[in-house]
Amino acid sequence: MALDPPLELPASIRPVRREDVGRLSHVLARAFRDDPTHRWFLPSERAWRRHSHRIFSLLLRDNLATGTVLTNDRLESVALWNEPSAPEPGPLRRFVFGVRIHRHFGANIPRAIRGFRVIEESQPSQPKWYLSVVGTDPPRQGRGVASALIEPALARADAEDLPAWLEASRPENVPYYQRFGFEVTDEFSLPDGPPLFGMLRKPRA
Repeated sequence: MALDPPLELPASIRPVRREDVGRLSHVLARAFRDDPTHRWFLPSERAWRRHSHRIFSLLLRDNLATGTVLTNDRLESVALWNEPSAPEPGPLRRFVFGVRIHRHFGANIPRAIRGFRVIEESQPSQPKWYLSVVGTDPPRQGRGVASALIEPALARADAEDLPAWLEASRPENVPYYQRFGFEVTDEFSLPDGPPLFGMLRKPRA
């Protein structure tokens, strides 16, 4: 879904196109291979190898229809943003998405549903910019690529006087997001799973 007006992006950053999804789904799978939350959803190595990139492909395609998805010109990193003006998914879209994602969780689907519900219920109810996923290919991490995907949306949030929200899946990631003005406002856990840190960023003048 194209924003009106579009985000002001650096020259090296652009919106994701459909032809990018295949490559970027593997980028995210590699970026989240050892992520405790991702591996809670896909606990076995076999499940990760078979289904991780397919799940990220579904998420990317779904967000292309309703959100703002950014990458860099070398397709090394990707960020999935849900802006406050995005329409709520209707019953049909939810059903179709559920059917498609079901086969990737298999017997773990009841636990996955509970996990998604916990994450969804933790989010603030007010309008906000929501950074649902951001990941960089491991060889390119630490070079500021992801930062360039985060800052334009935060600038728009400030211009609209709106907060931003994310869930950090590792304690060591909290200081990284604090650099952008996010602060931990909630800590919760997946059912019998790892902790997550809800982080809110108030708009800046």
